[in-house]
Amino acid sequence: MRVLAPSVEDFPLFGPSSALGEVPSSIPTATGQYQFVFEVRDAEGVGVIARGNAMYSWVEGVRRHRGTLTKSDTWTSDLVHFLEGPVEVRGTAVLTIEPGTVVLGSSAGPGTLAIWQGAKLLAEGNPMQPILFTSEHRVGGALAATGAG
Repeated sequence: MRVLAPSVEDFPLFGPSSALGEVPSSIPTATGQYQFVFEVRDAEGVGVIARGNAMYSWVEGVRRHRGTLTKSDTWTSDLVHFLEGPVEVRGTAVLTIEPGTVVLGSSAGPGTLAIWQGAKLLAEGNPMQPILFTSEHRVGGALAATGAG
């Protein structure tokens, strides 16, 4: 059996005019990381046609970074950390990144993180709370925008 579905961007799961209606009250809205499991079953509800899961973070906001850190700082997992431009950690500063933290790099900046000799980066994620460094673009979006690939 072949099942066709629109792209994820065209197929909102929750909210007005979505596949599943409004956000259920059972979905946690407290800061933290969660796993969402989704199954597509046959008409009888017995056989599983497809199964997927995704981890997601519920955050309180965005903290923007640019420039030089000369004092120690901690990037917490309750915020998305957005690198608006180059961020350099210098001197004896220690940058601590909590497990589960998401760091987005700007393409306009460009968003980069550099740890200079003498400074330290303490970043220990784990399988259930990885530290994610990524771009502000959708997957494949940067290549599509430049015409590469």
